[in-house]
Amino acid sequence: PPIILVLARFQHAYFAYSVVALAPFRKANLPDAHFRQANLQSADFSKAQLPRANFARANLAQSNLQHADLTESNLWQANLCGANLHHAILTDANLTSIVADQSTVLPDGTHWTPEVDLSIFTRSN
Repeated sequence: PPIILVLARFQHAYFAYSVVALAPFRKANLPDAHFRQANLQSADFSKAQLPRANFARANLAQSNLQHADLTESNLWQANLCGANLHHAILTDANLTSIVADQSTVLPDGTHWTPEVDLSIFTRSN
C-alpha cells in the first residue's frame, strides 16, 4: 500500500539520499527536515511547513512547492527544473547555484530566466 504523508508531522526527519519521488507531503509539518541529495522528483510539498529544511543537491524537478514555507531552508544546488514555487515563502533561504529552467514557476508566478534576481524572494521584510 502507498505511504500517505499528507498532514504528517516530523521534526528533524531524515530523508537524505532517499528516493521519495512522487511522495505526497502536502500540508506536512517538517521543520528542520533533511532531504540532502534526495530524489523528490514530482513530490507534492504544497502548503507544507519546511522551515530550515536541508534540500542541498536534492532533485525537486517537477515538484509542487506552492504555498510551502521554506524559510531559512538550504536549497544549494537543488534541481528545481519544472518545479512550481508559486506563493512559496523563501525568506532567508539559500538558493545558491540552484538548477532551474523556463518551466520553473517562481513565488511571484513568473517563470525563471537566467536574468532573474532570486534575492528578491529571500530577503527578510
